[in-house]
Amino acid sequence: MTVRTYTVENIFEEVLKLSGGTLKKPEDLKLIINSALNQNKLETLESLSFYAKFSDGILSVIRKNNPAVPQEYFSKAEEEFKNNFAKVRSCLEEILTNESEFIKSILTDKYLQLSQFGLENLSELCSDLNYLKLFFNDMKKGRNDLK
Repeated sequence: MTVRTYTVENIFEEVLKLSGGTLKKPEDLKLIINSALNQNKLETLESLSFYAKFSDGILSVIRKNNPAVPQEYFSKAEEEFKNNFAKVRSCLEEILTNESEFIKSILTDKYLQLSQFGLENLSELCSDLNYLKLFFNDMKKGRNDLK
């Protein structure tokens, strides 16, 4: 059985490769990964990436607003989006719980404020977290063995 050692550097490097260099919030993503690893919150980081990917997918469906799709579907999709976005915020809050006040303050102001600015930033972070979810999927399938 192979023991995997996760470091901020190797996770971030793999996520950057998966994104093709298109991350919108790379430094913040790296801070979040670092915070999660330092606090032994890898499962929370995985949950964060899952909810972020799901939220990002629902948001793209909502934005398309295909007229052939019944309006009731969009109402359900909007509700799912709100629920998952709340889970993203909750996971991020949990990861930041024991972080330094400086880092916590910066990331809270940037991503957890219920403002247009905060929601736009969180949406962009969710887009980046899609690649973190792909990384975790690869790890589970044994495609990527970090040592």
